[in-house]
Amino acid sequence: MKIKPIRIRKQPQTECGKCPIRELALFQGVPLENLEWTQKYRDQQFIVPPKAVLYQEGSRPEYAYTLFNGWMAMHRTSKSGKRHIHKFALPGDFIGFQTDSTGMVSHSTSAITESIVCAFPRDRLMDLLESQPMLPLRLVSMESRDMNLCQHHQLFGRSKGAHESIAFLLLELFYRIRLQMRHHYDPVTNSIVFPLTQ
Repeated sequence: MKIKPIRIRKQPQTECGKCPIRELALFQGVPLENLEWTQKYRDQQFIVPPKAVLYQEGSRPEYAYTLFNGWMAMHRTSKSGKRHIHKFALPGDFIGFQTDSTGMVSHSTSAITESIVCAFPRDRLMDLLESQPMLPLRLVSMESRDMNLCQHHQLFGRSKGAHESIAFLLLELFYRIRLQMRHHYDPVTNSIVFPLTQ
């Protein structure tokens, strides 16, 4: 099956001041009066089809992204060619941003479902972070949350078997979807829309 290309979302694109996921995203703490100014740093919204790769491990992506809608997988490839997923990205997650001197990313990111991302040129991000002092603190908070989650997965994976590790992952995703994709949660049946097949 041929994978469709990534394309620019048609106008009108979502305005930052009217963003339904802002409370989950990097710009959570930006005052409403500053959002129009902040939006000048966003280049486009892109539609990423299922299985399309947003950026490749070892590359220097032109953008960092806020995942606006959909599911994405962040993964690395071993020397044997096996793909190891280390995180599932959900709406509000900030992806593709690394602060090392090379600018290269240590992982690939691909879409599981059709996804929409807000793209911020990486060469302008430092200016944005310096101009809005609450953003670096928010970024540190989001990175700490993700690091804590990774540590839990590592510790749990070492002390438990495969079934327990999968159960932990499913519970984590269930909890995150209830927070980050409320329209995918049914409170009557206490169930979620779950696109993963393996």
